[in-house]
Amino acid sequence: IAISSSNRRSKDAEDYSYVWCSTINDSDKHEREIKNILLLAISKTAKQLILADNTKTIEVVSLLEKRRWHSFHRISLYILKEFPELSFKLIEEQLTKRELFDATWARSEYWSLAGSIFNKLSPDKQQLLLGWIKDGPTIKDKEPDYEQLKKIWQRDRFGWISSHLQGEWKKTYEELIKAFGSPSTPEIFSIHTGWHGPTSPKSKEDLKIMSAQEIIAFLKNWRPPESSWSESAEGLGRILSTVVA
Repeated sequence: IAISSSNRRSKDAEDYSYVWCSTINDSDKHEREIKNILLLAISKTAKQLILADNTKTIEVVSLLEKRRWHSFHRISLYILKEFPELSFKLIEEQLTKRELFDATWARSEYWSLAGSIFNKLSPDKQQLLLGWIKDGPTIKDKEPDYEQLKKIWQRDRFGWISSHLQGEWKKTYEELIKAFGSPSTPEIFSIHTGWHGPTSPKSKEDLKIMSAQEIIAFLKNWRPPESSWSESAEGLGRILSTVVA
């Protein structure tokens, strides 16, 4: 009900929880709005049910997957990461779904799960994920600087499983690091503190990869930190203006 009341116009499963709750874990420090409280309470309850009876893992995940909103599907991915030994077959099924691999809303939990379990996947499934990264993002209308954006996109995803990379894959990742610096974190809207002038919580490259709908959701939900030396609406406006131009 809490999610539905704030997404009355949404006809699909999108609830933009990746904006108002970037990560799902017991130590989350997000603003304590009712949606955040309920989402984190559900994740903790799901964990407690499985800790009390580990045969309930698949049942709990299945119940979450049957719900409409993306929030519940994010919790199911989080639960799979917490109890990998109890649901490995299901983990492989989830990680090899292309729609989850591409999903903005699932990015934090999907890649956290992939990074923790990648070395235990079968070789063919490892190669499947690596091949998807090699292919690049699925963008219908490619911009003039698509190739650079593709490499930054690849750098991030290789980075999120970097501890498991070997051979040519590791070499490719290291070359991307040299060219574009360290990867970002999987959290879509994590806040990074800036110290020079009006700074933005999102880079030009980040905004270019996002859809117009995702940018609008971010603008509606993001609030600048209280510190006067942190990101500001002015800094975000300047970066967004260059992207629009």
